[in-house]
Amino acid sequence: MDKRIGYSSAFLLAALCADACAPALAAAPRYTISDLGVLPSGGWSTGYGLNAAGVVVGSGSSSNDGYYHAILWKAGHLRDLDPPTNSGSQASAVNNANFVAGTSLGDAFGTERAMVWAGRNRIDLGSLPGTPASEAEDINDANQVVGSVLYTYDHTQAFLWQHGTMMGLGTLGGRSSAAYGINASGQIVGGADTTGRKQHAFLWHDGAMTDLGTPPGWTMAIAMAISDNGRIVGTGTTAGGATRAFSYVNGTWTVIGAIGADTISEAEDVNSAGYVVGFSRTSYEGADKPDAEAESAPQADSEHAWLYANGTLYDLGTLIPVNSGWGLVRADAINEAGQIAGTGWSPSGGQHGYLLTPIP
Repeated sequence: MDKRIGYSSAFLLAALCADACAPALAAAPRYTISDLGVLPSGGWSTGYGLNAAGVVVGSGSSSNDGYYHAILWKAGHLRDLDPPTNSGSQASAVNNANFVAGTSLGDAFGTERAMVWAGRNRIDLGSLPGTPASEAEDINDANQVVGSVLYTYDHTQAFLWQHGTMMGLGTLGGRSSAAYGINASGQIVGGADTTGRKQHAFLWHDGAMTDLGTPPGWTMAIAMAISDNGRIVGTGTTAGGATRAFSYVNGTWTVIGAIGADTISEAEDVNSAGYVVGFSRTSYEGADKPDAEAESAPQADSEHAWLYANGTLYDLGTLIPVNSGWGLVRADAINEAGQIAGTGWSPSGGQHGYLLTPIP
């Protein structure tokens, strides 16, 4: 299963990341786990976004219409954000006012549109001239939203939506770009093509896109998230062709491997303490199926949610209560309190979203 519904997932790779400047941990952290559950008569759910209050958003199946819907989980209660008439949606991020950013298929033709759910209201963010399709990835407390629009299958452009207006962010001289994260200061990160058709991580702020390049020797890099104090994490391809994650702080790159025998890993989010979350797997086969096809049990040791803190990579499945019955396969968001949202195989056997809360 992939965090992205559509075209901008082609702009992603895989990796794992870290931050050498994170505060020291006296011991491995421990967590309690909350099950997000599923919608009535639904079979699965995912956890993709998280705010400071522990509100989680993602998507869930609905047997009422056969589609997956954007969901919001708060204090043990799961809510369907979409009306039954909608033809599918996914929530990617939530801010501290519980405004939710994501993507809706919207019509019978499957045209993706960036959306914000504000209470019971659905706001279509529109698109840029020349394309009907758009996809939202992140939202901050100023209600600034970032994502991408699609011109053709291999031509996308990053956007910033604010005050009711969408603007394109441009590229690094090449054809395409995509934005994945925004922090409280309005700093935006993502990936963009250079004039040589190479993909580099970028930082956009105050109207200017800065080329961050890649870790030394790598062939490409994409930034996935930025913390409020400017820590950046993402994924790229090494000179040897392996997919790995990175963190970037003040011009310094840090590279990390994967869990166990996994060969692919991705970094998804980072907080101001430098704690990074993501997941690793042995291959991409079956990775883009957040639906009924993913209901069967995962292969042993094939995918792991992880936390990277102070130079140590932890398999999150080893940090929850023993014999919980959970198999944690993705970690997609972390807040400043250290809570983590993701997706795993629940004790009941289905794919469910979860929330981890640190034990003091």
